[in-house]
Amino acid sequence: TAITNPIHDYYVDVNVVSDEDLAGAPEVEAVFSGEPETENSKLKTVTLDVQSIGDNIWTGKFALEPGFDGTVLVTVEGSDLVGNSGRAELQRKFQIPLPLPRPTSFSVGQNYPNPFSEDTNIPYELPESSNVVIEIYSLTGQLVKTLEEGYKVAGFYLSQGQAAYWDGTDDNGNMVASGVYFYHLKAGDFEGPIKKMAVSR
Repeated sequence: TAITNPIHDYYVDVNVVSDEDLAGAPEVEAVFSGEPETENSKLKTVTLDVQSIGDNIWTGKFALEPGFDGTVLVTVEGSDLVGNSGRAELQRKFQIPLPLPRPTSFSVGQNYPNPFSEDTNIPYELPESSNVVIEIYSLTGQLVKTLEEGYKVAGFYLSQGQAAYWDGTDDNGNMVASGVYFYHLKAGDFEGPIKKMAVSR
């Protein structure tokens, strides 16, 4: 069998089970046919290092590069105790996604809509996974709201549903008054620049 490894996204586990005792470990090869021209596809054929995990059971694995889109032909050859040889083939198609783009630096964008009357979104970018907190202050410098975004993986949090959301209330649940407010992002050891927004009720 050949199945995608659930722990390592781009590895495929290959398990070999024989009905008979073999004279030694079977020879297992993987032949790649697909795009892009990765290190694996350039080699075309890879010999797997298989390990015994039980009576007449062996396992091995091979890696697929991000962006690989094609087929892998796995061949198994072995001989029994009296010298009879056998061969089996298994072909599977794999489509490995490209890694998601990652920001190069921490940043926090302008909230939208701005001005707003009811609620708003605050976009931000994380080059590394971090605990994210956004603090909102009044014009006099009083902390009125803390948005605990929690632990976020590296990525872009720009669109509605991903960006931080503020419903226009303070930490006591009361609607804030019209006026100018300031916010800034804390992510791990990073503290972003102070940005300005306006509430218009």
